[in-house]
Amino acid sequence: MRANKENWSLANYKSLRHPNNKEFVTARVNIINKKKVIRISIGTDVCSLVGFNKNDRLHIFIHRDDRDKLLIKKDKDCIDGYRLNHNGSNSSFMTFDFRYETAESFRLSQTILLEFDFEEGCLLVGLEKIKWRL
Repeated sequence: MRANKENWSLANYKSLRHPNNKEFVTARVNIINKKKVIRISIGTDVCSLVGFNKNDRLHIFIHRDDRDKLLIKKDKDCIDGYRLNHNGSNSSFMTFDFRYETAESFRLSQTILLEFDFEEGCLLVGLEKIKWRL
């Protein structure tokens, strides 16, 4: 089989974007220093509905019975917690990273759309989709 240049187009310069990115919450899991690190990316539209702003400090609460559910809440005193970063004016997401200690297997290095619900100041996120299910 021969590759003819006329039949192919270069694709590595095209960005992977969706027009509704600002309405999504995504997660990506990597292993850093032998620990699982989850990067949560919250669309800017979702951030404005919840009341999250750039450089806000967020607290993460894990449900005691269902460890696949996270409650992300803004710290009103802005003293501690995970800092919400905005990667630039063109970015559709605000992100933060945290270590997640568990023996369960995750889909590594894949950005997965998560299910979420929200109230003013709180975001409820389900992590079921980023875990391997047998």
